[in-house]
Amino acid sequence: MHIPDDQIERVRAAANLVEIVSAHVSLKRRGQNHVGLCPFHQEKTPSFTVSESKQIYHCFGCGEGGNAISFVMRMEGIEFPDAVRRLAERYGIALAVDRTGGGGAKRGEERERVRRVNELALAFFRERLAQAAPDAPVRRYLDRRGLDARMVEAFELGWAPDDWQALTAHALGRGQSRDDLVLAGVTAKRDSDGRCYDRFRGRLIFPIRSADGQVAGFGGRVIGDGEPKYLNSPETPLYHKGSILYGLHPMRKQGGQRPWVLVVEGYLDVIACHRHGLTDTVAPLGTALTEDHARLLSRHTERVDLVFDGDNAGRAAARKAAMVLAPFSLDVRIVTLPAGEDPDSLLSGAGVEGFRACLEAGRPMMDYLIGTCLDGTYGAPIERRLKAAEPVLEVLGRMTDPLRKGHYLGKVAEALGVDERALRRRFGAVRPAPSQAARAAGSAPAPARTEPGRPPYGEDLLMHLVLQGRVDTRWLAERIAPEAFTDPRVRRVAAGLKGLAAEGRGPDALLDRLAGEPDASALVAGWLSREVTVEGDPVDCALACVAAVGRRESQEVHRRLLADIREAEAQGDTPRLMALLRQKDALKRADRPAAAV
Repeated sequence: MHIPDDQIERVRAAANLVEIVSAHVSLKRRGQNHVGLCPFHQEKTPSFTVSESKQIYHCFGCGEGGNAISFVMRMEGIEFPDAVRRLAERYGIALAVDRTGGGGAKRGEERERVRRVNELALAFFRERLAQAAPDAPVRRYLDRRGLDARMVEAFELGWAPDDWQALTAHALGRGQSRDDLVLAGVTAKRDSDGRCYDRFRGRLIFPIRSADGQVAGFGGRVIGDGEPKYLNSPETPLYHKGSILYGLHPMRKQGGQRPWVLVVEGYLDVIACHRHGLTDTVAPLGTALTEDHARLLSRHTERVDLVFDGDNAGRAAARKAAMVLAPFSLDVRIVTLPAGEDPDSLLSGAGVEGFRACLEAGRPMMDYLIGTCLDGTYGAPIERRLKAAEPVLEVLGRMTDPLRKGHYLGKVAEALGVDERALRRRFGAVRPAPSQAARAAGSAPAPARTEPGRPPYGEDLLMHLVLQGRVDTRWLAERIAPEAFTDPRVRRVAAGLKGLAAEGRGPDALLDRLAGEPDASALVAGWLSREVTVEGDPVDCALACVAAVGRRESQEVHRRLLADIREAEAQGDTPRLMALLRQKDALKRADRPAAAV
């Protein structure tokens, strides 16, 4: 469902940020603002500030910032439209559907129909488990796996009777249509004759809740003989297996940023970890980690421990996960388990102490990759060593932090026994293409602040003047293009301001436009929360900033061009070198003042 801009503005105007934040943070009034301990990082001295008059928050410790919508997104790990809907419900605002939204209205209606079916199905499955006799096979299975009443309740486990029509007949009797049951995936339709039957039969049911708590789908583990052992809901308007992590919803209910999150393989591993006090544990739904999973994780933690088997399949899975997680500012550790063990079996056999010993032995992701890819290649021919290093270099090519990338390139060069500068030159030829999501966004995914620190002074002051209302947004859009700014965050802010100016709107809606970009949102919140002081006319000051940005952009172009020239010389690439030299001469002529006439 597409939410029109005027509806978003109504929600933002009605929301009371102090009230919303107070549900998670103990705030005290200090002057015109409220302060408290930041919910997004550990601190002892309050640096988290909420401005009631401006309806923004900003942490002067970690830099997080935004408005009511972005706070709900950040705390609950949900997307922008869901946060708007959540606030609309809280403040009694009926959201109008934009019926020109390219099918958005239909998708929204379908999601609601699926949600109703799933809620009815969940109640049905839970009731059937509650009615199961103590000696029923599903009860014996629960006892054997150590799943007591507390865990059954916490994870809302259920039972799908071994009956072709049990749920279908129950739902039809309560007014649901066959089409909606098929749409939700709890009922399947036979191609040959169109007859409908229960998808889940004779299975222990694991409800799958999305980050915002909706019952998106189900997983079922067969009890007794039958294939497949595990069966999940099909893709539906509400269930997309690459976008949901099992266990995230109960973890998220604890609130705030988690110190670390453990990623395991399946439902029972998640429940076993929770049962032993490791409640910050999640699992993908029968699929490899995706970029959507990485974004979800980065909203809740800065560290992720991935648990894999120590065999070849586990090593391959670790490499795939590294390719997905590399662009995100996450501290990723790889944990390998003893042969034949999974978290559930290891916790049952060695206890939580034995499992924690494996976690503590986990290695940083890149150290793990370098070790597993390059071990055993010492003394081998250079071609074999370079071939072995390709998976590591591919992962490095997806990293967005130049410091991390440079650090690990040095480690790879040392492990290969080659000159680091030569490896850096070769590295440019093996960088993978950006992912589809990164291309769509115009840059690598940025779920967390990947460019820490303040922007260049001129860019910082210019944006500060605009956001504080000292310089008009349209004035900025007419005088400088977003691409002229050197800081990627400022480019995104400038692009957002330019779009708002074209629509005749002011910067009030900027934080909504930057939803999902916490690094840029944090800058905006900082500019909004601090008053700017300048001597003389603010427009004159802004003109000076625009000129400084232009000079800096020209200097950056020259710097990159010289670096390319040096690289072409070192590689002996004469055609490229001659083209770069011609480009340098052209730039020099363009920078030279015009002759007087």
